[in-house]
Amino acid sequence: MQSIKFPEAHHAIAEDQPEYETLYANLKHNDTTEVTTITACFELTPEELAEVVKTKRIWYQQIKNRQSPMQPMNLSVIKPGL
Repeated sequence: MQSIKFPEAHHAIAEDQPEYETLYANLKHNDTTEVTTITACFELTPEELAEVVKTKRIWYQQIKNRQSPMQPMNLSVIKPGL
C-alpha cells in the first residue's frame, strides 16, 4: 500500500525522514473548533487488492502517546469533500 499524491495534497509528511514512507496529505484546519482534518489517499498493490476482495477486511493501526487521547478516524472508498 502506497500513499499517493492527489490534487488537494499540499503536505508531504515525513518526506525527509528515510526511516518512514512519505504520507501525502491534505490538512484542513477549522479555526472555530480548533480541529484539523488530515486526509490521505492510498493505492493498493494487486496482491493487497486481492486480499481485500477475498477477506472484505481492511485493518487500521495508529500509534499515539499516552498523553494524547485517541482521535476519531474514518476509512472510506469514496473521496471525502475537501
